[in-house]
Amino acid sequence: SPTLIGASSATATTPASGTLDGLTNPTLLSLNLTGLTPATTYYFKVVAGSVSGDILSFTTDAVLATPTVTTNAATGVSVNSATLNGSINPNLTPITAIQFIYGTSPPLTTTNSTSTLDDGAGAALTAGGSSAQSFSTTTTGLVGGTTYYYKIRACTASSGTYPNITCSAFTDGSILNFTATAVTVPSVSTNAPSSVTATSMALNGAITATGGADATQSGFAYGTSSSLTTVIATSTLGAQSGTASFSTSTTGLSGNTTYYIRAYSTNSAGTSYGAIVSTTTLTGIVAPSVTTNTPSSVTSSAITFNGVI
Repeated sequence: SPTLIGASSATATTPASGTLDGLTNPTLLSLNLTGLTPATTYYFKVVAGSVSGDILSFTTDAVLATPTVTTNAATGVSVNSATLNGSINPNLTPITAIQFIYGTSPPLTTTNSTSTLDDGAGAALTAGGSSAQSFSTTTTGLVGGTTYYYKIRACTASSGTYPNITCSAFTDGSILNFTATAVTVPSVSTNAPSSVTATSMALNGAITATGGADATQSGFAYGTSSSLTTVIATSTLGAQSGTASFSTSTTGLSGNTTYYIRAYSTNSAGTSYGAIVSTTTLTGIVAPSVTTNTPSSVTSSAITFNGVI
């Protein structure tokens, strides 16, 4: 009686088998098998007494299931950017595109932004298989202090060309949120004046930290009061980009006079000030005092002129 033997390994020692009795003439053998595992390769052969046929194989079809989509916590959150993270287990279902949906409204149904992941070659990123894979994208142009909501999306049917992909069938992860770091006032330092003369000097300062937003205004206040409660003048230098040094020259000062200076900078969060520093102008050059005195030693042909400086 021929026996049809099958197993999930070509070297299995305890294969499954089925015996077909009553075969006396050459014939085609067949045996229906059930309870097999999806997406698995099986090996089989026919045995008749001490004679075996060749070992052949077949692979069962995969069972497609809804993808498992998980939205993970955002990382690298700053004033104007954040990295959105998630994972997808396709569960053998082809994934045609992967997207992150984000916006400032929790339902994420209107006025949202969509980031379609790129495979690096100008096409939408896809995924397959039956194990979880991690994905991420970095968003920019955020507004400090604002709460954003986001989710990852696995598209199982889509159309369009990257980056303009429209998903007609998809599975979404849960909606999570993060708050972009709030903007703070800039950090400012007042540096020592330079090129000091009797009537002028250069005022120097620097923005050492932006606070998350560029300065919309910067400058100096200076005067002869150590607390600068009375300010002679304020020098306005305008906007600054990033951390930057700034300076200006001031004239019309008095010689041999101590002046106090403080730098300032303004961004969307407010105005901050550097420390007050001081310097003394040089003694000025003044016109000499001259006195003409009465001539002396006057004769008929000579005279001595006299004066004092």
